[in-house]
Amino acid sequence: MSGMPPVQPRSREMEIVRVLFNRHLLDRAVNLAEARWPGSGEMVRLAYTWTDLEPGERRQRLEELGPEKILEYRAFADLHPDLAQVIDNLEARGGLLASPDVVELERDIEAAMPESTAHVVRSKLMEPEPEEDDPGPSGAGLAEPSVDDSPTPEIELSDLASIDARLDDFKSTAQDRRAESLATGAETLERVRARLNASARRVASGPIGSGPSSVQLSTRLPAAVTATPGAAQSTIVIDEGRFTPPPGYWLEQLSDNQVVVAGGRILPPSDDELVALANELGLGLAEFVVEPGATRALFGGLERNGGVVEVAVGALPTALAAPNLVVVRGRLFAKVLERLRAGMCDIPGTRATVRLDPSSRVLIVPA
Repeated sequence: MSGMPPVQPRSREMEIVRVLFNRHLLDRAVNLAEARWPGSGEMVRLAYTWTDLEPGERRQRLEELGPEKILEYRAFADLHPDLAQVIDNLEARGGLLASPDVVELERDIEAAMPESTAHVVRSKLMEPEPEEDDPGPSGAGLAEPSVDDSPTPEIELSDLASIDARLDDFKSTAQDRRAESLATGAETLERVRARLNASARRVASGPIGSGPSSVQLSTRLPAAVTATPGAAQSTIVIDEGRFTPPPGYWLEQLSDNQVVVAGGRILPPSDDELVALANELGLGLAEFVVEPGATRALFGGLERNGGVVEVAVGALPTALAAPNLVVVRGRLFAKVLERLRAGMCDIPGTRATVRLDPSSRVLIVPA
């Protein structure tokens, strides 16, 4: 026997199953039975289709159920009197005792089957009962499929609606949990995809060939990434003496300004804070240190390629042309800083200029 509660023939759920069965609402009867006693729906369907089955099909269905299920859901066999009679005969012969002998079970089922049940009248199962007291004449030998000798309980439509609502809740709980799990997973994947795209853009960015006097690098963002609108090249210089910024200070400044210049005595953000800051802004992270003699590697310049002189774009303007949080440690020339405030980064020794991506942010801190 399973760990499910035993079937109570007089329980309210069982009475409602009988009413639904007699009204030919088979699916609702099966759903209610399965919700209360999982696995019992097979017996309900067998009782409903018993009259239409050939003797061989009946034996096969009983063999598929097996002694354990037949005994566990015996109460549902009473939905059809002929099925109940066959199971009574099986019990009398001891055919429902737990036994591994399948051949013996088949023999007991065949012996328990009545001689002829092919023409059992199913009038009360297939048509609504007449409202008059006189049910009409019945032929000799016809089996009357009465469900029970006790009076049929009165079931209101509101009761059936309440049952349907409970069944819907029962069946949809697992689906709701799966849908919620999928939605949470999709949001996580979307965030991971955005960060991977930002990293891929930084890796893919490389030197470009010569072109017009004004070179503009642009990146096409995937549909899954929405760039933060630029701050219209607004800048701020923070020079408040010795100052330790409170939590969230740098995020507030960079959200409102595209270029932020920190004074020499202000405590700059740590490496972990910079990573968290870039994630909060939804940007990639690129860091540069301004060192003497590193101007060409940082900004770029002219390069000779065979007989052609080309403009090589350095690492700093390449990062500025993409949606990145660009951190520059050290001092920049006043002219360079002025051009950054204007949203431009010039390549020294050339007339080429790289425009800052509108969503990029620049943080200049002491080295």
